Amino acid sequence: FTLPIHNGRILAHEPKRGDIIVFVPEGHKDYFVKRLIGLPGDRVQFRNGILYLNDKPQTSFVISEGRTNDGSGNMVKTKHIREHIDGQDRAYTVQDTQTGAQGDDTDVYLVPENQYFFLGDNRDNSLDSRYVHSIGGIGYVPKGHIVAKANFILFSVDDRFKLFKPWTWGYMRKGRFLRGIT
Repeated sequence: FTLPIHNGRILAHEPKRGDIIVFVPEGHKDYFVKRLIGLPGDRVQFRNGILYLNDKPQTSFVISEGRTNDGSGNMVKTKHIREHIDGQDRAYTVQDTQTGAQGDDTDVYLVPENQYFFLGDNRDNSLDSRYVHSIGGIGYVPKGHIVAKANFILFSVDDRFKLFKPWTWGYMRKGRFLRGIT
């Protein structure tokens, strides 16, 4: 994707729609990992929870439904959906915690030149490009803030995990170690 060379980068190829990308949003110092949905010039919108890309609804269908722990001890319903983004076929889990959530109906976002629009796969619980910086969202992400394409999860932990506090090691997400990303 890109290789860090001193303070610059060598661009191997452009990021593609549907890729899981590592980036640092403006005003943040931490790395974020989200799915790239909108390319420069794209129109992105949600209507009744349906993703519209360049004014076309993106098809999705439920593969299975279940319940999972939301990380704070609450059980929430989940849907495993297969979503077709601009003709691509990608499957991933989406937490469906409420109908009519704030991000389910949005204005049209016109992605500026040299910027990108990202969504979290946990759509009902993700401060992503749908939300402005002032409320904790990331807004559009400049091309220069993209670090790399994510291919696998090396290690995953809950916010309560502390490396040097063994009693918190139960917050490791063991089922997500060394897993490929789709």
